Amino acid sequence: ELQQALDANPEDWELRLQLIEALVADSRHDSAVEVVNKGEALPREAGPWLAAAKCYAAVGALEQARGLVASALEIDAEH
Repeated sequence: ELQQALDANPEDWELRLQLIEALVADSRHDSAVEVVNKGEALPREAGPWLAAAKCYAAVGALEQARGLVASALEIDAEH
């Protein structure tokens, strides 16, 4: 299950995104927000920042998503 995999790898924002998308598709928005809010610190790589942005966008937190995208571009403008 995605939740168990995420519990084992809480820093994996790609996995977090998969779980959030599954929860949103299942109309479990509040649970999806909780998963977003439990996110681990992001490494200094563009990929995880973009995955985190998608997580926030999936639950409607567009301002936070925009900030994460901007940070990802600062890290690696060509990503």
